[in-house]
Amino acid sequence: MRKIYSILFLVLLSHLGWSQYNTGTTYCEHNDLNASRYQPSEMDFGERQFQIGLNYDFYVANRYINYDDIRNYYRENEIEEEDNEVLVFENQGDNIISFGQNFQVIGFGYQFRTQDDRKFDFAFQIVDKATGNFDVSENFTTLVFQGNNNSTFRGNWVDLGKTQVQLHYYREFAVNFAFPILYRDQNHTFRLGVRPKYIQGIGAMKAVKSDINMYTSESGDEIGINFDYEYKTSGLLNFNPTNNNGRGFGIDLGATYFINEHFEVVASVLDIGSVRYTDDITNYAKQGDTTFTGIEADNLFANQGSGFQDFINSLQKQLEPVETRGGDFTMALPTRFSLEVQYRTPEKKRNDRRYVSNSIYLTYIQGLNTQPGNTTRPYVSLGYMHDFHSWFDVGGLVSYGGFNNFALGAFFAVNIMESAKFGLASDNLTAWLFPKEGTGLDVSMNLSFSF
Repeated sequence: MRKIYSILFLVLLSHLGWSQYNTGTTYCEHNDLNASRYQPSEMDFGERQFQIGLNYDFYVANRYINYDDIRNYYRENEIEEEDNEVLVFENQGDNIISFGQNFQVIGFGYQFRTQDDRKFDFAFQIVDKATGNFDVSENFTTLVFQGNNNSTFRGNWVDLGKTQVQLHYYREFAVNFAFPILYRDQNHTFRLGVRPKYIQGIGAMKAVKSDINMYTSESGDEIGINFDYEYKTSGLLNFNPTNNNGRGFGIDLGATYFINEHFEVVASVLDIGSVRYTDDITNYAKQGDTTFTGIEADNLFANQGSGFQDFINSLQKQLEPVETRGGDFTMALPTRFSLEVQYRTPEKKRNDRRYVSNSIYLTYIQGLNTQPGNTTRPYVSLGYMHDFHSWFDVGGLVSYGGFNNFALGAFFAVNIMESAKFGLASDNLTAWLFPKEGTGLDVSMNLSFSF
């Protein structure tokens, strides 16, 4: 078990602070190469024929632990009792602490236009993705922040639930095709996007099972643990970002319906597929039960003294897994469905180019599994963007759901001579604005050159 925690700790350090769905990029960089990774049918380079794109984003998110609590803990190395009570009271349900980063190493696109103005777009992209989910049950949160010296634990067997860690780091080589069908004109047509991809699996940790139950006697002098867990890993103990420990295939699909010059609807299904790991496989598993001399702890973050540390060391030793090598396993990709409605004001013509000054977006995203970087909790976002024509774009968004609760975000992009565009976006600035409400943070950077 200690090795599993060590692997997780190293991954967290190497990635520092991992946008969940990166809606700020799809709003601000609408139609370009970078945004097409999230909406394949929207790729359209406008009046330009070629485009090169670079994109990076990272996020960290959860539902219950806010930025203010984390800041206080690091300042004082302890969480106050009243903060513990609030955390447990608000944690009415399981939590997922998720982190991830995406780095588009290179993206190159080409657009072909027919005589009747139909646009056929093609792109090639290489993207590195590192994601992780730490599933935390409600009972486990109670144990961490209020210890076992309470009515939930004393005299009871308590199911700590599916508290588990899953990680995935892979590289995708993708091609994107976007093209019109049933074409009348640019404002009355369907546009389809297909983005197949080959996936190089670099490293992964899969929780096959993770069951643990805990008993605390009424007097607190005895603690029982019943456990049954199994983890499979690949490429983590000897991590190298160039290794090819797994192979797989995936596909992204999208469709855009242009209702008229003001409204369009975009539907996408992303990351259909999986990666099969066959190399550098290490398995960790253990099943059994054990009993300890009880230690009553009101808060696992508080300083409990040497007796408590001895208890933790003994517990880790009992849970130390049996380690084996070999075998294989499969990691599904974080499949999700998104639906977006866009309203835009009429186009304006300036210097032989056409611009849309104002756009409003409403986005719904539904995760279809709980793989690393994904959750089945629905996500809804409302965004607004103003285009200052050939100079810059600016806007904001408000969202709820997914890994976070309420979140406020903003985005900005500057255009340079109609050929280069640099943008910064964040779906979640809530922690900086309202520390007691913000439960995550993210940022994304976009750079594109069109010619």
